[in-house]
Amino acid sequence: MVMNRENRGTLLALGALAFGSFHGSALGAEILPESRDSMLMVTFANLGYTAGYEGDGADPILLSSDALDSEDDFLVFDDMFYGPDGFDRINTGSFTAEQDVTFEPGLMGFDFSAFATVSGDANPLITIDNDMFVYFAVSEDTSATLTVEYDGDTNVGDDAVGCRLREVGPGSDPVVLDTLFNLGAFPDGPGMIEMEVDLIAGKRYRFYVDSHARSLVTVGANESSINVTLALPCPADFTGEGDLNFLDVSAFLEAYGNMDPSADFEEDGNFNFLDVSAFLAAYADGCP
Repeated sequence: MVMNRENRGTLLALGALAFGSFHGSALGAEILPESRDSMLMVTFANLGYTAGYEGDGADPILLSSDALDSEDDFLVFDDMFYGPDGFDRINTGSFTAEQDVTFEPGLMGFDFSAFATVSGDANPLITIDNDMFVYFAVSEDTSATLTVEYDGDTNVGDDAVGCRLREVGPGSDPVVLDTLFNLGAFPDGPGMIEMEVDLIAGKRYRFYVDSHARSLVTVGANESSINVTLALPCPADFTGEGDLNFLDVSAFLEAYGNMDPSADFEEDGNFNFLDVSAFLAAYADGCP
């Protein structure tokens, strides 16, 4: 595969055109969030908020959100104490739970981690439960990359992590029409799954993500985490930054000049005007 002088001249001319005329407009497929329901509950047994607390545990901590923005995140942590009671028993415990969400036209992201640890003689217990439902659609038919990274302990008989992506019908308790992805084994981590899923405009989808951590005195520390991203494609984003600018054009020109397979937009093994034209068209469409 040889690029002749004429092709080089055409490439340079089109490169100059791209630098001067294209700015990455957002015309491609987009994720359209409809609603979100996030719930976090931390419950205790034989633990309290203050030193000297005696009883059967504090009231559960409850957090919830239905905001469709990336600023509405959860972070809760505390140290717990119980006793001494009538049998001179003392318990201690601590927990941390964090949820971080991302909503962008070309990306949905969910990051949740939970950690709990207890020690003592009066059967202390901390349980952290997180559930999130997001309903969404897409503006155009597209193929998205689903990435799930998880880590969790399941040695206490509690489901550590879970994730489901389904096509559903209308309403608040919709019928499941199709299951695109189901992490239902609740495995011991760590692990990662990456796959392509086809999303169709006009259909309604539901994302469900959960993570649990239950710590018993016989188990000690327990933790789980799950990070899920659903990313729409952007073939002209050569730098991988999620935005289009002159750096992407420069990276394409370099790849094209080196006859790198990433610049073969026509996927025919040749490097010519058709690849440059296809790149410029993708650049003009922009990233979601």
